[in-house]
Amino acid sequence: MVRNRLSLVGRVLVLASASVLLAALSQPGLAAHKAANPDPADSGASGNTNNPATAKGTIYKYIDKDGRTVFGSSVPAEYVRNGYTIINDHGIVIQQVPRAPTADELNSQQASKATEQKALADKVAQAEADKLLIRLYRTPEDITKKRDLALSQLKIQQDLVKLNLTKSDAEIVRVQGIIDNNIKANRQPPADITKKMELARGNKEKFEAQFKKMDADRDKLMADAERDSKRLQQLIGTDPAAKVDAKPASAEKPATQ
Repeated sequence: MVRNRLSLVGRVLVLASASVLLAALSQPGLAAHKAANPDPADSGASGNTNNPATAKGTIYKYIDKDGRTVFGSSVPAEYVRNGYTIINDHGIVIQQVPRAPTADELNSQQASKATEQKALADKVAQAEADKLLIRLYRTPEDITKKRDLALSQLKIQQDLVKLNLTKSDAEIVRVQGIIDNNIKANRQPPADITKKMELARGNKEKFEAQFKKMDADRDKLMADAERDSKRLQQLIGTDPAAKVDAKPASAEKPATQ
């Protein structure tokens, strides 16, 4: 039995050797083709062994400086940025490498990306603002009520600042009178009087800045209320013609003195 098995293995080996021989005979020109056309990537004779556009068994198509289409075993370094095509030994394109973008194109791509990111951020912010708006108000009238209350409180604050401005003006007039009297009498105004004048003028500047800021706050309240009212109408589907009152009584600007 052992002898029969050995005989069977021998026959299998003979058949395998015959198959390899037949395959070699079926391509009689393969070895000659390899000998006549050695691959530079195998021998390193191309001098571009460090070029990324170099691979064994492939053909590269690129455009040279004169605009001519060139086929070769590698792409010269100065042409890599212009893009190239990689073709296998059967003439089939296996990869298309695009040219490198210019500085202007890179800047344009970055600008477009920044614009897209901002648009996305604005969309997310608007969605969050809409959620808050619906949570805070049920109707545009609720926005009107809150606006009018805020304007009323702001008016009280402005009236107080206006009163302080009046006091500052009166103090400046009083102290200036003392200074004028000393000058008429050929006397140097006392140091404490000079300090009081500086203080009075500083207070006036401070109160005027506060009054100006309150004016800006009032305008913002009006604009925000109108914007929120229109947006809420869009969200809940009410009549778009309805809107916040244009000029509530409490929105009149108090005059400064």
